[in-house]
Amino acid sequence: MDFAVRLGFGRWAVLTFVMALTACGGDSTSSTSQDHAAEHLYATNTAGQILKFPLPLTSGSRPSVVVSNHPFNAAIAVDANGTIATSDRAGHLAIYNQPLTSSSAPAAIFNNDTPATNDATQYLAFSTAGDLFAMTGNFATVGQINLFAHPLSSASTVSQVITNPSVTTAFDLS
Repeated sequence: MDFAVRLGFGRWAVLTFVMALTACGGDSTSSTSQDHAAEHLYATNTAGQILKFPLPLTSGSRPSVVVSNHPFNAAIAVDANGTIATSDRAGHLAIYNQPLTSSSAPAAIFNNDTPATNDATQYLAFSTAGDLFAMTGNFATVGQINLFAHPLSSASTVSQVITNPSVTTAFDLS
């Protein structure tokens, strides 16, 4: 298969998977909160924005909140408490707390230690404990998964590194 086709399909698959996971996040025992993570879908776009969509989605759905963020967002993840992590293509991670509004600013910004200067933080995922996993790398370089232990702050640093040659073929974290 042609590289451009594989890359395009991979990005589509990742976006679909991340959006599905993001929409599923949250604690199903509490649905009364207006900002509950399970009641919204969160996405990022190349304009550097976080988009918050109310569920259920329809063909006419529009974001209820648009937040300016770091340019060229590469990934987004939401934990069960609604904490949002985003990344840019320069290896920076930003953490947003709820409630998310159009004037929200990151509660924390810190660096993801990348293996090469051109590698973006491609994929993010939270553990049930609130730890953040950030994968770096692209199709041409060996990636790594960095673990940031909670609580996350601007002083957060990598607490564990997972490296494996097969990480280069991973499409996402979950």
